[in-house]
Amino acid sequence: MSDISSINQRIIADVKTMAASGKRVVFVAGNFNTVHPGHLRLLRFAAKCGDYLVVGVADDRMPGVMVPQALRLDGIKAIGFVNCAFVMHASVEKLIGDLKPAVVVKGGEHESHFNPEQAAVDA
Repeated sequence: MSDISSINQRIIADVKTMAASGKRVVFVAGNFNTVHPGHLRLLRFAAKCGDYLVVGVADDRMPGVMVPQALRLDGIKAIGFVNCAFVMHASVEKLIGDLKPAVVVKGGEHESHFNPEQAAVDA
């Protein structure tokens, strides 16, 4: 079995390669317990914001997770306009800092809430 951190590092390297080749990378993160029409609208919108859509799926330790991560990841990977999906074994803030996406998209339900990722996005 591969080391979890090496898997995420490989994904980060692949995403950076895409960005270096001129692709506009878009990042979305979430639990995605059950992929529903709202998720599909969000991900479709995110895909239109750039050239390469990367989706981080929360690992099983995150609050609100009800479905095993492997199943949630499979659901996201099955969506044709998602270019890269992986289980996040680091905080969203750290991944944003590492990936340096051109765009970070969150669902509208987060508009009026504190956004812990904002500092990483601003950086």
